[in-house]
Amino acid sequence: GGLSDEEYSAAIERPLTVVKQESEGTDENYQSSYAIHCAALELMKLDNFDFQYTFEDKDSYTEYMDRYKTVYTEKSDLIRAGGFKIYTSLDSNLQEMLQADIDQGLASYTELQENGKYALQGAGVIVDNRSNYVVAIVGGRGSEDQFNRAYLSARQPGSTIKPLIDYGPAFDTGEDYPTRMVNDHKWEDGPSNSGEHYYGNVTVREALNRSLNTVAWQILTDIGVNFGLDYLGQMEFQKLTYVDNGVPSLSIGGFTYGVRVVDMAKGYSTLANNGIYNDRTCIVRIEHEHDGNLTKDMTPATKQVYREDSVFMLTDILKGTMTSPYGTGRGLSLANDMPAAGKTGTTNASRDTWFCGYTRYYTTAVWVGYEIPRDMPGVYGSTYAGKIWKNIMDKIHTDLPPLDWEQPETVELRADEKTGVEDYFSTTAQLRAEQSLHDKEQQKLTDELNTMVNEFEAKTIQTVEDTYDVKTRYKNITTKLPLLDDGDLRARLLERTETKYDEFETIISGMSDTIIMYEKQRAVDAAKAQEQAEKDAEKRREELEKQTRKNEFLQALAAVEELEYQKPDAQQLVQDAIGKLPLVAGDPQQQELSNRLDAAINRISTLPTAQEWQKKLDEEAAKKTAEDSQAQQEVQAQQKRLQSTLS
Repeated sequence: GGLSDEEYSAAIERPLTVVKQESEGTDENYQSSYAIHCAALELMKLDNFDFQYTFEDKDSYTEYMDRYKTVYTEKSDLIRAGGFKIYTSLDSNLQEMLQADIDQGLASYTELQENGKYALQGAGVIVDNRSNYVVAIVGGRGSEDQFNRAYLSARQPGSTIKPLIDYGPAFDTGEDYPTRMVNDHKWEDGPSNSGEHYYGNVTVREALNRSLNTVAWQILTDIGVNFGLDYLGQMEFQKLTYVDNGVPSLSIGGFTYGVRVVDMAKGYSTLANNGIYNDRTCIVRIEHEHDGNLTKDMTPATKQVYREDSVFMLTDILKGTMTSPYGTGRGLSLANDMPAAGKTGTTNASRDTWFCGYTRYYTTAVWVGYEIPRDMPGVYGSTYAGKIWKNIMDKIHTDLPPLDWEQPETVELRADEKTGVEDYFSTTAQLRAEQSLHDKEQQKLTDELNTMVNEFEAKTIQTVEDTYDVKTRYKNITTKLPLLDDGDLRARLLERTETKYDEFETIISGMSDTIIMYEKQRAVDAAKAQEQAEKDAEKRREELEKQTRKNEFLQALAAVEELEYQKPDAQQLVQDAIGKLPLVAGDPQQQELSNRLDAAINRISTLPTAQEWQKKLDEEAAKKTAEDSQAQQEVQAQQKRLQSTLS
């Protein structure tokens, strides 16, 4: 069950003594290996090592990793050489409970690897949200396996990453909120939803509860991949690399290497603590036999990673993972109505499955997957990982009173003005959304101007045409620069532009005679082009006029040719057509059209008179009526025969 304050204080005061004979991969267990790892990091902090978690490019990543590995190995070896006492927050009772739940939860999978370890593995981490310490860390099945997957391995997190990298940062911008509508649809080269189900327009709340990949992808793309990735860096996620930069698949857990279970636990603990990240690990105190308490001045570093109102709304949505009719973790609600929030995670073909969840008291992250990744059909985050999470969380919350999160003053419950749906809203979201939009526009302008100035500096003048291009580029840059908010950057870009333009002006000055001759020739060419354009326009006007006149005659000719009888106005139609014959004078078809009119006029005398035409129409109508009457009589006769057959 839960620890009292007295029991907790006593537990963290118990030292974990690291003896000289221990070395990595020999006698270390999950607790001691993690403690040594964290102690090495603490010693690095004492030496003011500059930790880094996200990287701009390959060079910065390689340089940092070389430096990190060198210093980390030095501190780790120093600890293993002996002379240290490490006091930790790791609770052996909680450790045994978590180990037992992982072992029992996966007991039906008995396949072994060649090294004798279980093929299907699991790992879990528990963080005490009140102290921010890691209190239990299990790195695999059984206590004999000394490889601690909870901090040494990186696995793809699937949808468990969505609250941390997509929705949390998006809520912070003010542009996204629980009732915002997003279109869930499949597009070319985009992600697929589980089961290929797509729901059209859905709220952000429903999208996260259903764990819709297409919506998460759109949200991270909209706020900027690196903007979301920076949040993981602020929470000290290890295993990130420069290759992850700008990759939209991060939105659904597609990382280069993956993430660690312990980092996911600390990330979700940040959500549990109103968006505040605390860099505590499991180290309470480190003593050295000669130098005494090395960490007496050690204080945890905290930072507000997510806004408090964003986290409150996000937590309320994540409660729906277990309680919503379409939540992916239905059935995992904790006992005694303990308020809890969480998220399932399942990668492609279920190669990695997760459940990360939290209460006001504890955060637990659980991973289940094969040591060598392979498909696990029918296994999801809500099955083994989710059940392990529920089992351990129910146990460690025994006798703890239900405790919910307090609604911040900047959050209100009201109806959405567009949809009428009632939900939580941040009262400052609109201002932040406007600022976010402005920031995006400024970033776009910054990128555009950097590119323009770089290309301007790379430009060379080889021809007269190049001099005009240079002047156009200069004008475009100097027109856009005043729109840039960053005064320092604006000044630097202007200085670079002016410096380069001064070089160009020297070259242009030396080409003045050539430019004058070129401009004269351009003027002559322009005059010739204008003259030709006017001639072409005149020709087109003449052709259009001829065609219009011809069409006028053709309409009059058609009226004569289409006569079916000697109409009273036949002679008037003929005179109209004859009068319009001059309209086709000079046309290549003039004679042909004249012959057609002559034939049409001669044809009139052969047409029936108006009386004869009417008589013909009357006879045809009478004939049609007689035929219809005959057909009706035949049908009636057939009906009588059929009825007589029945009787």
